[in-house]
Amino acid sequence: FTAAQRGVIDASRNRLEMVNELSQYHSGVLNKTMADLPLRCPPEDELQQLLAMSLAVEKEWMPQWYASPQGEAAHRLAFHRTAYEKREFCSVDMDRLFEGVDSWDGLLDRLKH
Repeated sequence: FTAAQRGVIDASRNRLEMVNELSQYHSGVLNKTMADLPLRCPPEDELQQLLAMSLAVEKEWMPQWYASPQGEAAHRLAFHRTAYEKREFCSVDMDRLFEGVDSWDGLLDRLKH
């Protein structure tokens, strides 16, 4: 949507196909992941609130697991991996991604660096 708004791609092209094409290029050709893109991530206080809520739900729904020696620690480790290593709570910062880009080739070139 952002690319079409900025005139980088033809707005009549199927956006889903273009997203898939771009994703395949990014991962297959460039061997990069989403974490290599400019990201917009939640602030630390929001991540901590999410972790606290997640721990509370696990404690309520699976009290025996939560109380086990690995329960809470495993949950915290999984959350850390998800939030900080995989950055799954982040989204691509479209403003930064498309900054100075005026064509599809320009976008592909931007992704190389």
